[in-house]
Amino acid sequence: MGKRLCMFMGIFLLLFTSISFAAVSIQEDGIEKGVATTINILGGISQTNNGSTFAITDGIANVEVFDTGDTLTAAETGKICILGRSAYNQRVIFTLPAATAGLNFQFLTDTTSFLNVDPNGTDKIQYLTLSGGDKICSPGSATDDSLSLICGTAGFWTVANMQGTWTDTN
Repeated sequence: MGKRLCMFMGIFLLLFTSISFAAVSIQEDGIEKGVATTINILGGISQTNNGSTFAITDGIANVEVFDTGDTLTAAETGKICILGRSAYNQRVIFTLPAATAGLNFQFLTDTTSFLNVDPNGTDKIQYLTLSGGDKICSPGSATDDSLSLICGTAGFWTVANMQGTWTDTN
């Protein structure tokens, strides 16, 4: 009886610990990126669970990686535009929509690329000697240049944050 009880307890403990520490597959776009035994849900992240699939959404839906430039629209306000590795050593131009109060965009380089941000028409980016319609440009000599623009007054873009050396490009 004692041996059976010990064997039963051993199997019970083995099953209990296996169930308690079951690993969960972590996937991105259907590709397994790893496994986890603990998932902590933090603020700004939502989760859904349909019984077989547990999805976590990071709340940052407005991020896009670009290999070429783009003409941005007012509907894309808040977008974070990241230059991908395929843009290496290229001149990439982003054209802003007409400066309307409340619009904002961020630009990040992950490569040594020339990133130009071009205001719409005669809108002005308020930085250094920029005149109405002048582009602002990262020199392409360093990675991790960044620029955040906000429009507080129609017709004018304000530099909210900047990393790297940016210049006036007519």
